[in-house]
Amino acid sequence: MSVRGHRESKNLRRGELATESKIIGLDKLATSLSTVTVLFIHYHHRGLISAGYLKVISSAIECGYRVVLVSTKLSDLWCEKLVSMSVAVIQRGNSGYDFGSLQAARKILMEHGLFGSKRYVVINSSMLNIASHGFHGDPFLDALVDPPDEADLVGITSSYEDRTFHIQTFFFSMSQRMFEAKTFGRFLGDYLRGLSSTKEASRTYAIKNGELKLTRFALSQGLLARSLLFHHGLPDVAAFEEMKVLSRKMVGILEDEDGLVCANNIKSLINDFSSEWIPKAGLQYNPSQACWALLMSRGFLFLKREVLELSETRSIHAPSVCALLMPLLSLLTIDIPEWSDLNQLPEIIYAPPLRSSKR
Repeated sequence: MSVRGHRESKNLRRGELATESKIIGLDKLATSLSTVTVLFIHYHHRGLISAGYLKVISSAIECGYRVVLVSTKLSDLWCEKLVSMSVAVIQRGNSGYDFGSLQAARKILMEHGLFGSKRYVVINSSMLNIASHGFHGDPFLDALVDPPDEADLVGITSSYEDRTFHIQTFFFSMSQRMFEAKTFGRFLGDYLRGLSSTKEASRTYAIKNGELKLTRFALSQGLLARSLLFHHGLPDVAAFEEMKVLSRKMVGILEDEDGLVCANNIKSLINDFSSEWIPKAGLQYNPSQACWALLMSRGFLFLKREVLELSETRSIHAPSVCALLMPLLSLLTIDIPEWSDLNQLPEIIYAPPLRSSKR
């Protein structure tokens, strides 16, 4: 989920700063005639914008889309660089997760008379860009701009987490009639007001009342919601069979490379690779993590950052992902470009926050 890798400071969890935001480069939007607005939701504990994320931002600019980046932590240097690229940058308090960012962006666009796009695409920085060249080079991103059936709410995958069908919101888009509707503004307002009084952890609240409720809101308004992959939330029989074929081919690659396939740990990883969707630990409800290999085999060239972050409560597939990612990319003949986020992993995932220098 888009909100899972985003850590909020406890003193800001109540949401009172969600509307305190400022925008730089507003003129970049006012002079654009594009019918597509791409909202990049950014969070990194060091304020880093990874090379892979920047590649997608640049592709949106090259397509002539209106581009807005909403961040809770960004250096002045990055702000200047993005504005020079024709990106409008919104800086806001670290509360409300992705839906706090959406509320901030929507409010600024509305107040400055900048509604009018036919499509609003939302791209979250929690996904590592393995090899996607971005808009006009990635069929999944382009389908968010021009979705099948002209769906009002469309995402890459859907899920049944918490027994609730919903579109996963790491990458998704909304139609003009959904994003600009007063009822959607009230939905975001209710979300932030609830955050200010809830006793739940802010991350749990964001999942339940942001992502899970977004699809329910769309359907209650008579809008069409769908995902591009796993529309019903779980893989079908054909997907299971495809995974088995992939795992058998993977064994052959590992044998050819080092002859160590007989090692018990590699055998175990291969078995996990072919059966990791079988219901266990609840991950079958989250295709963006449990089905990472199949997503990549279908051409979705991003990887959830969390699946590489080993944790007792999340990312239980991290060992198999780390061991099998490169063999899988080799099998799929996917070349790793110079700007791939795989070349920045230590800095993206593990580098400690920068300490402010005393003057």
